[in-house]
Amino acid sequence: MPLKFTLLAALQAAVPPQLAPAELLPLTHISAGRLHAITLTLDESPFAQLWLNGRPPYVWPLHGPTGEEMTRAFPMETGRPNEAEDHPHHRSFWFTHGSVDGLDYWHDPDCLIQPDGKVEVASRSGILGTEITLPLVWSAPDRPVVLKEKRTLRFAAANDVRLVELESTLTAPSAEVDPDGVLFGDTKEGSFALRLRPELRMKGAVAAGTIVNSVGQTGGDCWGQRAQWVSYDAPLGGAGGRVSVTVMDHTKNLRHPTWWHARDYGLVAANPFGAHGLGGEEDRAGEYRLAPGESLTQRYLVVLAQGEGDRALSAAEVDALYRWWVLSRGRPPELPDQSR
Repeated sequence: MPLKFTLLAALQAAVPPQLAPAELLPLTHISAGRLHAITLTLDESPFAQLWLNGRPPYVWPLHGPTGEEMTRAFPMETGRPNEAEDHPHHRSFWFTHGSVDGLDYWHDPDCLIQPDGKVEVASRSGILGTEITLPLVWSAPDRPVVLKEKRTLRFAAANDVRLVELESTLTAPSAEVDPDGVLFGDTKEGSFALRLRPELRMKGAVAAGTIVNSVGQTGGDCWGQRAQWVSYDAPLGGAGGRVSVTVMDHTKNLRHPTWWHARDYGLVAANPFGAHGLGGEEDRAGEYRLAPGESLTQRYLVVLAQGEGDRALSAAEVDALYRWWVLSRGRPPELPDQSR
């Protein structure tokens, strides 16, 4: 690698001030509960809970740096004030897809994504040092193995920022099991998604949210567009305080920058298979076939932040966090083969 590029990459990957060592907070408690959940806390204050027995696994609740939950409680809990109790398949923080060999893992309760082996919790070096690894199997009636998946979630916390990284490696069965491989269909119903709390919406009784993406589009104009990241922001907590939830698409992901299912009612989803369903390209343009035994890895980062002023994090601050994440995670910014 040329020296000039090495130095540039080192500068771009410099740790943003929000993640300086003095700002980092230890995740002091990790436990496996009786309800098939893994709980992470910060000095006994809640951060995140990963549920293993959902139709796909999901994270809820997910607390931001103000201590308040950043995602919707329904359908895990009903009767929360001002929450819309629609789309019961929207489970806070999840990863799945609406067309996998014609099977609907987004909606269909008979299409399951469940643990398939030992779940491991570990502490690693680096900022995203708390790591949970899930071996998973995607199944359906009469098809015990549609896909295998290794899903890893990594967590970090600082005074004004919380980070959750999701890395998913999907592997098709062998040719002996499925000689055709696995076809991901072009649909808007996918894939890595969050359903946000009512204040972060753009419509509803307490909605106060705004949406912006990495190319400067705002509000409803972000839906169906391609961008490196999408950020929702709203006042919360009084005294000029604001919170934001930003979802980032790694440069090495399939068809980066991805299409975004970014809705004014608080759904934000990154979908590399939505060229037609979201982007309006020709029919089936987003299809992707995973050959027998082949794997596909996708990586996303969620940034929960608090701040003051016009936004909890400015676009420049989000960009700095994005550059740090892409360049510090050992996967340089280059595009994958998008020919299939």
